[in-house]
Formats: sequence, structure tokens, C-alpha cells
Amino acid sequence: MISVARKILLNPGPATTTDTVKAALVVPDICPREQEFVEVMRQVRQDLVQIAGGDVDFHTCVLLAGSGTAAMDAVLNSVIPPNRGVAVINNGAYGARLAEIARCYQLPLVEINFAWGAWPDLELIDQTIQSNPEISHLALVHHETSTGMLNPLPEIAALAQDRGLSLIVDAISSLGGVPVDVRQQHIDYLLCTSNKCLQGMAGLSWVICRREALEQSGELPGRSYYLNLYQQTASGAIARIGRPWLPASISSDLKHCSPRRSSPLCLLPSWSRMIPITILADCMTPFINVDLLFIQGS
Repeated sequence: MISVARKILLNPGPATTTDTVKAALVVPDICPREQEFVEVMRQVRQDLVQIAGGDVDFHTCVLLAGSGTAAMDAVLNSVIPPNRGVAVINNGAYGARLAEIARCYQLPLVEINFAWGAWPDLELIDQTIQSNPEISHLALVHHETSTGMLNPLPEIAALAQDRGLSLIVDAISSLGGVPVDVRQQHIDYLLCTSNKCLQGMAGLSWVICRREALEQSGELPGRSYYLNLYQQTASGAIARIGRPWLPASISSDLKHCSPRRSSPLCLLPSWSRMIPITILADCMTPFINVDLLFIQGS
């Protein structure tokens, strides 16, 4: 194995990668039209579904060659029906980004704003949803990297289920660090990337989709050619061009990654990770679960 100097990156992501992940990228060239590549893709997609608590019979994974923002873009432009809208819970930089993407596509948007780091008011969210019957989807960031806030996903998921809304969850900096279960929480679209809690190389993002919801999205008018979820699936791209639009070299390192459940320190924002843990515990005790080391709200 090639020996590479190990640097500890003091930021939420990209995370520091292991030698096994680095070495996994040094492989013979592979043609993306060959069965060997198809098998790598199939296994990676199935493993990612299982990490998210999904069932491969009811869920599938759409891989995208792009950052987490590519996954955010793909979901929002692909799944909102014409004349329907999306409600976005915004209490940090990445909630704001979800809203910005929705505005870019001129989607009907209801932005439910809270102060950065503020605990979302479930009653206000429910009232807003009921006051806007055009809303078909609810989107939120699970772990808001900009503040360290872990938003109350189980409660918001239950609210969305009660109101008949399709749930979009950005789990880019939480999946693999804290438990997420797409089945129990009735999540239709779960977004993540390779370079945070799973500690893979940057450049790959994906969406865990409920199969039925994804198939229904294929009937909607397209807003993007490349960043279209349905067109990236076997039903879409493979049926038309023989393979998904994904470089063969990107996915190989994910086979050597594992969930970072034993190291949730990666969930802290970059400024906090430069502070000794004892100081964090002293100054943030009212707001932090010291066992897991992320801001949880009160």
C-alpha cells in the first residue's frame, strides 16, 4: 500500500480519509459500459440504502457526480409538480441554500424562517403548512453544519406524515454520524455526500429515494437535463444511453468507507472543532449532548 502523510482537517468536510480509501482509487482503468462497473455501482447503491435504514425493495439510491449542492439541486428541480410548492425550514446557511435553489427554479416556495441556530417551532411549521394548501413537499436540513444544530427530524417527519407531505431531508453532514432511518421516518428523499461522516473522497453525492415517489417524478416535466433524478436511474439514463451519467472512478472508494458513528465530532462546525473538548463542554452544556458532541437544542 502506498504510504501517504496523514493530515487532520479541522473542518466539517471533506473529512480526513484513511489509507485504504486512498488506495482504493489506485485501480486499473474500468469501462463504465462493462458489467464489472455495473456490479460496483449496484453494490455501492445497495450499501448506501442500507446505511440509511432503507429496504432495497422499496428504496433506491441515485448517484450523482457532484457536491452536496448538486443533490439539493437535483431533488428540488425533479420532484415538485407544476402548480404545487415546497416549504423549506430555514434556520441556517444550508436551509437558506435549499430556499435559494427553489427560487432559482421559480418553484412556489414557502420559507419558514427561524434565527440561525434557533430550535424550529413545530406549531408554527404546522400552521404554515395548513395555511398554504399548495405545499406538496417539506424540506429541511437534518444537521445544520453552519451552526451545529441537529434539527428535530423525528418530530418534523411525523408532522409531514400527518399532513400528507412528501419529505425531503438534507442529511449531508449527519448520515453515518447519527441514526437516520428513511423507513421509520417516512423520508421520500434523503440527500448525502461521500466526504463527510462516511469519510470518502469528495465529488460524489447521492439521494436515497422511495421507489414509488421517484417513479412518479419521472412523469413530471423536466427542469434540468443532467441533474434530473429520474433520468439518472436505470429507468432513465440506462434505458436511454446504456449507463448512468457517472464517472467510473468516483464510486470505487466508497466500498472501503464505513459510517462514522464512533466519531460524531465531525458534526461540529469548523470553529468549534478548534476548541478543546473540555472548553466546549463547559461553555455549551445547556445546548450540547456531551456524549455525542453536537448541538441538539433545548
